[in-house]
Amino acid sequence: LIDKFGFHVFFWCSPISCILCVCTLRMYMNHSRNIVDDGRVVEIEMSDLNETSRDNAPSERMESPLDKPSNDQREWQSMMILKSMFSTFMGLGFIISMITLNMGTSIVERLIFLFFSKQLNGTNTICGLTVLVTVLFEIPVFDFSNILLSKYGPNVLQKAACVAYIVRVVGYTFIPKNHVALVLFLEPLHGVTYGLAKTSSVEFAARLSPTGFESTGQGLISMLQGLGSVIGLSLGGWIEETYSPVILYRCYALIVMAGLSSFCIFTCSAHRYSSQEERQRYSRISKNSFVSTDDHDDDDVNLDST
Repeated sequence: LIDKFGFHVFFWCSPISCILCVCTLRMYMNHSRNIVDDGRVVEIEMSDLNETSRDNAPSERMESPLDKPSNDQREWQSMMILKSMFSTFMGLGFIISMITLNMGTSIVERLIFLFFSKQLNGTNTICGLTVLVTVLFEIPVFDFSNILLSKYGPNVLQKAACVAYIVRVVGYTFIPKNHVALVLFLEPLHGVTYGLAKTSSVEFAARLSPTGFESTGQGLISMLQGLGSVIGLSLGGWIEETYSPVILYRCYALIVMAGLSSFCIFTCSAHRYSSQEERQRYSRISKNSFVSTDDHDDDDVNLDST
């Protein structure tokens, strides 16, 4: 539409898009209300069936200190969660890989259309199609995220996301000028990268966060991801302006590869150079797992399988 009618078409498309968003939000709210109502009915029915057994229970469940955490507890737990992310080889390697990957995805999400239009002489139609293709491949990744996590775990998903990114951006640099349509064959890899990276990072934080502090863990991960995006865009803009877009994407492929290599090295080091106590704990869980060694958390955290 932009290629044919110009940017003035946005004046007509924006109100239509707003109406569609409101309708979608309304449908979502109605669907969520139905789910809540169904859950309440089930809860009431189950409470009626189990009323006798609850009355005959010997004692009530003791309330955990984390059920109603104070402000001091939340601040302390936030620091402990952040510390646990860096306290082992596996956690440190995952964080490094996640930050470098976010550095790479930041330039793709913000600067890629400049590369398509100026370097490859792409049209607005091609730019729009690339977004469509990426979203189409993100949907099935998120839909099967539970299956992927249970079968491979966050470690493998994070590594696969890095590999997909490297192949994609290096492929961009070999596309001939005036053949921008070839980028459509590489765009599905963005859906793979985004979907797997988000799934693995969310699961990484969820398995480290104690009960009642799940949102804190996700917030800390988002903070680290934002740090990677800020560094990536700042450095990427300078590289593109000083050298060229081709140099930019090849450099970031190397950066993501360095993060991936660090993750693989730390994965091997976690088993080879850990203490005897840690080795015993590693032996009780599957290969390539992450174990928190902090005194405040005695649970094993497995990043490869649920």
